[in-house]
Amino acid sequence: MRAMRSAGETRPRQGRGSAALRIGALALGLILSAALVVTSSIPPGTGVLGADVTVASAPAGELTLHPLGPFLRAVELTPQSDPVTGSVHVYNQTGSTLKIQLRGSASTTELDSLLRIRVQDAQGDLFDGTAGEFRAWTDRGVTLTPGTGEDLNVRAWLAQGSGWAGRVVQVLVEFRSTVVGGTG
Repeated sequence: MRAMRSAGETRPRQGRGSAALRIGALALGLILSAALVVTSSIPPGTGVLGADVTVASAPAGELTLHPLGPFLRAVELTPQSDPVTGSVHVYNQTGSTLKIQLRGSASTTELDSLLRIRVQDAQGDLFDGTAGEFRAWTDRGVTLTPGTGEDLNVRAWLAQGSGWAGRVVQVLVEFRSTVVGGTG
């Protein structure tokens, strides 16, 4: 228990050094706090709000897809941005030769005329057009014999125009297979 002082007693005097030490510690704490705030601040952006685009593969029962799901992502995409690229491997897991066609279902129509998409296999373009045009099945397809696969390379970019700022779109690539040369 603390002893109580009587009315006439004085408190022991602390030296000037301890007051200077407290002031110095306070100043150092303020300087370190300010340095932490400055170094951990969010860096300035470009000042341009771009479009966010994700392209993903949709599951198909007779095909193995790798990766399954998102394989191309673009953040803050503008018409001045370089095209973004991604790829998906399509593998025929059936005992039949299949012709594979594809299309893209976009989550919104807002970028249908501005978002350009190109899909290529080893022989060339399977599709080259707008997101709106990609809603239809491709004319040309990839032919896969049993147990074989193909890499599909996808590029996406924005054409010149307005209406892309702040837009978010997900394009789900769907696959349709047809047996080639009879039943399997």
